[in-house]
Amino acid sequence: QSIISLFSDVIFEKLMRQTQYVIRRAKNNIACFHFQANQIVLVGLESNKEEINLLEVSSVEQIPSEGVSIYNSTKEYQKQREIELFEMLNSGAEISDGKLYKALCLGLG
Repeated sequence: QSIISLFSDVIFEKLMRQTQYVIRRAKNNIACFHFQANQIVLVGLESNKEEINLLEVSSVEQIPSEGVSIYNSTKEYQKQREIELFEMLNSGAEISDGKLYKALCLGLG
């Protein structure tokens, strides 16, 4: 392998290890994931009203008070943590700062 390829692999692996929060957005659903050491925790929002567009939501204050439900679940890793994280990113999720995830968790408490 070339030095550049090895360097890229090391940087990518470091990024995967450091990433904790991932978000996947759709018009009627926001899924916030926390990649913990042994499991993935999901907190999400779902809307069943056509007029609500969750793609426009970037903070808890913007969540409509009606027509949106919150849900959560946990899942143990089926593969290595970094591989599951990479697969999720590869399927359209984005790395997140975790602010929306944490705010939604407070709403569950």
